[in-house]
Amino acid sequence: MVIKATPIDTLHPMYHPKAEIKSKESIYSFSVDIHIMNPYDDTVDAMVLQMQLKTFIAYTINQDFKIIAEA
Repeated sequence: MVIKATPIDTLHPMYHPKAEIKSKESIYSFSVDIHIMNPYDDTVDAMVLQMQLKTFIAYTINQDFKIIAEA
């Protein structure tokens, strides 16, 4: 299995990478291609899945201006 960023020229504009940075959290949206390789010939894809991912990262900034991620 190989995971790669989806080439932007193959994406509909609504799926282009996007980052929203706010004071207490950031939201990242992006697409990846998951290549399932042929077990008998690893130069050939058996299947390619395209996934859109959205991640939420909450954080605080302490008095020393260090960013601390929250679970």
